[in-house]
Amino acid sequence: MPLWNPDKPQNVFACELNFRAGEEIEDGRLIQIQTGLHGEQKALQREWDREGRHRDARPLTVARAIVEDLRGWLAAG
Repeated sequence: MPLWNPDKPQNVFACELNFRAGEEIEDGRLIQIQTGLHGEQKALQREWDREGRHRDARPLTVARAIVEDLRGWLAAG
């Protein structure tokens, strides 16, 4: 799935196995859906910060979430 970040509107990130450099991505919903997700993530981060919750310096990737038991990390704070 192509990824678009409203904070960096000039960039669209897509897997080179699925899209060639410069290939046009025609999906009118891409920006609308990802703008909504981005806004929700920012709101969640503000709430997390407001509560003074602990933030791990390592990025939380999908792979890490699958492999690691994060319940203790989420409960900390």
